[in-house]
Amino acid sequence: METEPTIIPLDVEGNIYALVDARGSMIGTGTQQVCEVLFYIVKRASSDVIRPRPPVLVRRASNIRSAVAL
Repeated sequence: METEPTIIPLDVEGNIYALVDARGSMIGTGTQQVCEVLFYIVKRASSDVIRPRPPVLVRRASNIRSAVAL
């Protein structure tokens, strides 16, 4: 099961934050608000990718000849 990215502070004052994924790779840095927006984008994008598209059926007409031999 994949865990969510986390927002961690990079400095003691809490001015700069980083968004880190489950593997420990840094996705982005910035203020806390910027990291929250990045978190939303990453979470939204990962949920949209799961839906596969249905296959498209193509009908072939037997009465049409091609100018190029395949």
